[in-house]
Amino acid sequence: MEKYTSWRDKGTGIAPFLPPPVSNPGFGALLLQTLLFAVKFIILLPLIITYGVSHSKLVLSWILGFLFGWKLDVTVQGVKRRDLGNLRNYPQKGKLYLCNGISALDAFALDMISQGPSCFLVPQDHIIFKMNKNQYFKFAQSGSLDAGKFGREVGSLRQLKNTVNFMFVEGTCSNGKSVLPFALNEAELLEFLQLPETDRSATLQSIQLKVNGSLVTPLKVNQVKYLTTMYTRGVHFKIKLNEPQKLVPLEGLRTLLNDNNKFKLVSKTLNVESKRRFVQEYSSKSSYRR
Repeated sequence: MEKYTSWRDKGTGIAPFLPPPVSNPGFGALLLQTLLFAVKFIILLPLIITYGVSHSKLVLSWILGFLFGWKLDVTVQGVKRRDLGNLRNYPQKGKLYLCNGISALDAFALDMISQGPSCFLVPQDHIIFKMNKNQYFKFAQSGSLDAGKFGREVGSLRQLKNTVNFMFVEGTCSNGKSVLPFALNEAELLEFLQLPETDRSATLQSIQLKVNGSLVTPLKVNQVKYLTTMYTRGVHFKIKLNEPQKLVPLEGLRTLLNDNNKFKLVSKTLNVESKRRFVQEYSSKSSYRR
């Protein structure tokens, strides 16, 4: 991996674009788990058809839980666990929430806790693109470098009054070891919120995501292989809703998304453009392909 030192942060040693090594189960274990998954899928067919008609989040949670052992561990900063049943503590319509991006499953996890239909936003090249959860899944699985191919441009938050809006503010997925520099600046975010650049009192709520290391998608992944990893290893998300914090300076929100640890933030040079160059280098080395 010494070939990729140019994409390793000099201060922390973190290489945010490098996929973690994933060991595969033995052939016998894989065959058994695949057969078990197929049986579960057949059993769930009526429920899957029901979801296709109703799009019920509750039904989807049953399906994901049965097929993949899907678990969501949700915490809300400043709210006691016994009060988490109050739906007002969860993401609401018309609001914007800043999130870190680590996997193709992020949008599904966030949709589970949203109090209304969800919209997922990705800033790239000074444009903000909106997607539904299925589009975001495909975007993240493809390597998360071409948001325009999967989403549609949106100009302001006022156009999104009827959805719960999550912005993957890094503009691409990392491997979850740190938080990348944001793909838009304070002025661009204030413009999207239609707030004056002189407004220093605006606040935003951020949401930190963590998932099993085997399921992060900093680079393009094979869909069949990813599905296999899901049912052989399970899916466990940790979601933390932070208390609202001042938007300006924006670096404060980035620190909050990184467990409030500014010392483990990677350099601002490790951005989306840097990842594009890394992908070219990584892809050219067949011996390191995933």
